[in-house]
Amino acid sequence: MKKLFLLLILTPLFSFGQLSLGQTADDYYSNGRVKSEDYQDYRGAIADFTTAIELEPNNTIFYFHRAYAKEYLENHEGAIADFTKVIEFIEVDNQQFVVETYFNRGLAKIELGEKDSGCLDLYMARDEGFGDYVESDSAIREHCNSLIRKLKYKKKIRNL
Repeated sequence: MKKLFLLLILTPLFSFGQLSLGQTADDYYSNGRVKSEDYQDYRGAIADFTTAIELEPNNTIFYFHRAYAKEYLENHEGAIADFTKVIEFIEVDNQQFVVETYFNRGLAKIELGEKDSGCLDLYMARDEGFGDYVESDSAIREHCNSLIRKLKYKKKIRNL
């Protein structure tokens, strides 16, 4: 009888395959931030952000920070997927968050060799407000000047 009682008490503590002890999605998110920012434990941070996402799948902040952690591990495809999820979910009234997400997704795409698509994201970020930051113009100059020349050349040919 004691074993059954203990089993009934302890069973709710185990959720999603791990000991939760009543932790909320925000708790996992906070733990992930500490792991990534203070300890550079990006794998641990990703695990915590993933658990937070499992608990609150529509929270864009969790996806955003998981994407950053994936970028540090050079998992550009995973980062792009998470940044794209943020763009799909984002609230219109949080414009700065949208443009920052486009900026970071653009850099991740460039790292994967998807230069044209990455540059388009960088331009979108700049045109929507990230241009206030020196880093967006700098990234465009560094990665996208050849794309600009190519587009101008195509436009000249069409106008002939």
